[in-house]
Amino acid sequence: MASTSRLCFAVLSLAALCAPGCAGGTSLPAGRSAAAFVSRDILAGSTDPIAHHAVAVQKPDGGRSWMAKNANTIKALLYVSDHHTNDVYVYNFKTGAQVGKLTGFHDPYGQCVDTAGNVWIANYSSSTVVEYAHGATKPLTTLSTNGYSIGCTVDYANDLYVANITTPNGPGDLQLWTNESGTPTNYSNGQECYYLWPPGAAASGQLILETNDPYYSCELLNTLRGDDTTFGNFTIVFPGATMWDGRNLTLTDQEYNGNRLTAIDRVSYIVSGGLDLAGQTVLNDTCNGYDVDVMQPFIVGSVNPPVNTQQGTIVVGGNLSCKGRFDFWKYPVGGEPIKTLKNAPLEPYGASVSLLP
Repeated sequence: MASTSRLCFAVLSLAALCAPGCAGGTSLPAGRSAAAFVSRDILAGSTDPIAHHAVAVQKPDGGRSWMAKNANTIKALLYVSDHHTNDVYVYNFKTGAQVGKLTGFHDPYGQCVDTAGNVWIANYSSSTVVEYAHGATKPLTTLSTNGYSIGCTVDYANDLYVANITTPNGPGDLQLWTNESGTPTNYSNGQECYYLWPPGAAASGQLILETNDPYYSCELLNTLRGDDTTFGNFTIVFPGATMWDGRNLTLTDQEYNGNRLTAIDRVSYIVSGGLDLAGQTVLNDTCNGYDVDVMQPFIVGSVNPPVNTQQGTIVVGGNLSCKGRFDFWKYPVGGEPIKTLKNAPLEPYGASVSLLP
């Protein structure tokens, strides 16, 4: 049976209070406003806080997994989760050519990569995370989660963290598998921040994730050490995935400035224990007016994320505002895409790029 610990969050709601179980309360420094925005998606009666856009009917293809003969020798492979067909499509990152497909999922969602280039895929409705070696068709490992697994991250010590956006008991939790195996430790913050989004781990070991409450966005929080975290000079309207870019941890805002626009906030820790904005990447597109909705931007560096110490130069992600749209942007420049995947899946929710060591 998994052990359970209290994950301390400094909840930046309207009251900016520390969650029960944390050591003392935290208030915002003078001159700083609470990072809380009303989420119109939830207040409008949405029963699904996850996706802004969805195709009405899923059409699983029921086919078999396959890979091109040379797939495991390709330096960089792009994996894209398709909510519409329940498959994960695999491409040559450099050329955009499809080189494989992984099947047998039930709502594949966020993804993460470890140092060796193994890809973990959060299998949302099956409450599992599934590991594949670079270019392989058969899973290396399947781990059962205790909730609806939405995303993951692997840190420099090869520890796997999986966020469940909700659990059968209600609030989501974060599960930790030491060395990607064994019995997980579960971290929960109860009702204070209900939905948890994909986490991200820095090369130095800090881990953060974003969250939203059923009634308002209470956003970002914490580290596993129980540190209190506060926002400094920025806000997030609707949360998304978190990721290490080689220099900074990044936070996704799926409704930048309250619009259907995605921004990637690069953050830095400040002396007071909070987070300040170190830079920002705004992603533009033209397939549906100017709407851009990327749940999990993946930042591609020269080596895999857990050990990358140089800022990535490309960010990829599915724009859920448009059917079958998956783009490549310069990072940290952002702006218009420099490339669009020609045969992208219809609903590309999550993505990762696996690099051969």
